[in-house]
Amino acid sequence: MAELRNPLYLLPTLLFLIPVNIYIIGDWLGTGIQWVLFRYQMTIGGESLISFTRDIHFIITGLISGKSGIAGTFWTVSVLLLVGYFIISVWAILTENEVLLRKNAIILLVCGSLFLISDLVQYGIFLHGSGGLCLPVGIPLFFIMGIWGYSYRFCLVNPLSLLHKKKTPRNNAGSLSRLLSWFERYPNGELTSLILISIVVKTIAFFSGLLANLPLHVILGATKLYFWYATSLTWGQIPYSSYYVPYPQFFFIPLLIALIPALVIQNYTLYLYSFSALMIIFDTATLVLVYSIAGKLWGRDKAFLCGLLYATAFSAAFFIPITYDAFPSFLLLLSIWIYLYRSESTGFLLATAGALTKWYPGLSLPYFLLHGFKTGKMWGHFRRSIILSGILVSLTLIPFILLNARGFISTYTSHFDRDAEVNSSIYYLDTICNFFLNLEPFDTLSILLVIIIELALLYWYYRHLDSTPQALLGCIFLSIFIFVIFNKVFSTYYLIWFLPFLSLFLIKSSRHILLFYAVQAIMYLETPVLFGIVYAPFNAFYPEFDSATNYSVLTGSLPSLPFIFYTLKFGIFLLVLLVIVRDLNHDHSLSGPRAHLTT
Repeated sequence: MAELRNPLYLLPTLLFLIPVNIYIIGDWLGTGIQWVLFRYQMTIGGESLISFTRDIHFIITGLISGKSGIAGTFWTVSVLLLVGYFIISVWAILTENEVLLRKNAIILLVCGSLFLISDLVQYGIFLHGSGGLCLPVGIPLFFIMGIWGYSYRFCLVNPLSLLHKKKTPRNNAGSLSRLLSWFERYPNGELTSLILISIVVKTIAFFSGLLANLPLHVILGATKLYFWYATSLTWGQIPYSSYYVPYPQFFFIPLLIALIPALVIQNYTLYLYSFSALMIIFDTATLVLVYSIAGKLWGRDKAFLCGLLYATAFSAAFFIPITYDAFPSFLLLLSIWIYLYRSESTGFLLATAGALTKWYPGLSLPYFLLHGFKTGKMWGHFRRSIILSGILVSLTLIPFILLNARGFISTYTSHFDRDAEVNSSIYYLDTICNFFLNLEPFDTLSILLVIIIELALLYWYYRHLDSTPQALLGCIFLSIFIFVIFNKVFSTYYLIWFLPFLSLFLIKSSRHILLFYAVQAIMYLETPVLFGIVYAPFNAFYPEFDSATNYSVLTGSLPSLPFIFYTLKFGIFLLVLLVIVRDLNHDHSLSGPRAHLTT
């Protein structure tokens, strides 16, 4: 049943990406385009992007009522059903359940009917009335896809037998037969399906997360800063000299690439689209690498499962289009893939480039060196890699040091002086210590803790683990994981840093997979669902969220909601740590001390 994993079965999921309605409000008071999950609306008051989750909020609070409220309710129910259709489709493809996949298409017919009813309630039986005018351009596709999805499997029971039985004068059946046959033999069907699933998950996760408690200007705040950083170069400003930048120098690479389409008019909206598309491309490339590495380590079936976990990581999916972290994550995984299966020196150089983009890819470098020693290589083998990396670092850093040494150094030292934020384990541990002992030691000791544990991990890898790619990948993950856990900030988008490793290792059982999605769920709850309730960053521009920038163990005589939430969050991450350490120990005991690198 491997043919169920070809992208034809996921074509109906493209309904999330196409416009459903084009509408006019009243007597040309405004116009808009409505997709399944959101609508883009232009009125005399300006432009707005309204998600279906905000419509739910408006209906519950009474801001939308009457026939608009009824229409919105029908629309919301249909959206939820369509999300359910997508989840069931992915499950049916994973379990290769063709009966469930075919019956699931009935949901598309129900969704199309509910969307149409919503339009009829809002605009009248002729879709034109006092409420305005509506053109349901996408609704017919729900019925077409539903009928096609329900009947498509009949053409595959005896491959294309029904088409071969009928010969038409124009030989249309033969053309369709060849098209369907090509899709059945499509060599990269699994990977194409994973990419399509990944894009749909990003769409659902992002627009579902546009909640009333999280204003759009807060969500997009980082991209506006990226736009300013990129355009400042065109004004003659020099980063690290003319102004402070909290990121390494290669941070500007994705920012400037995204600026190319918006270079002439320097429009932020155009830049946002360009930047988001670029990050999705890098994340898609990372998905391909996850699939490729998993295929070499675990085989094709496990590769699909690893890719599916990565593609359906809905918490990380919310941030990928609006942060630049997908770029260093891609460089890190690319460096590992090239190091293991192509060229060790090139992989080492790419990891160095990743560290010049954001610090954490640099944590892989000592493990590359130790891996070489464990496989019998001497210092001379790494001389070329170290020299090339040193040249790259020197060429990158020296010009900025010469221009403004103090401004350059502040980029690397500012983190040490910052206070622990509410989402970090450091803040959580200090909160507990302050409650019981009236002390807050971890803020001061966090850097020392990271250094001690990282050194212990290096020793454990070199002395007690084998030289297999699994052990190397596992220790690189643990190194990044420890760095994040004991960081003074643990923002939700940090999940992007080690998501590929979670996807590669949490596949051994249903419990592993449940743990993977528990991580996604707790992080998605933190942001966006409970943003401003249990967490908000220190930011003078958003005083409305000040109440969520700190918490205590108790509120009155009961445990506070943030304390309960972060106890659960760090409990889940501690469990992840224990599970992967246990698995690495178990794999080492099976492979034995003489295990060697597999290429």
